[in-house]
Amino acid sequence: IYMHYPVEEKWQLMSLPISKEEFEELPTLRGHFFDLDLQIASHTKGIVQTEDGMVDIKFSLPMMRCIDFTYILYKKPRGKKKKKETGMNLNRYVLQQYDNNLISFQLYFLET
Repeated sequence: IYMHYPVEEKWQLMSLPISKEEFEELPTLRGHFFDLDLQIASHTKGIVQTEDGMVDIKFSLPMMRCIDFTYILYKKPRGKKKKKETGMNLNRYVLQQYDNNLISFQLYFLET
């Protein structure tokens, strides 16, 4: 259900179908997320709000599986930009931690 919202509710193939509005609030997850048997352990919505500029997003991993993670965090440029222009790299504002079967990404956002 994370990648496609079927027109007919029966094709959700879920015991408790969700509404279109609920689908639109889900995080964007790709096939590899499910291939690796990951699960969301903290924030279940695609948009996360913070009051102090810090958020800790967690995922649970299958036991007895070694997985390396990388990340890219960047600020999307505003307005029309040339194709080659990219946003500001913000990797230094992320702390990645691994503990048992939990991976945590602590993100620190700048005020804009």
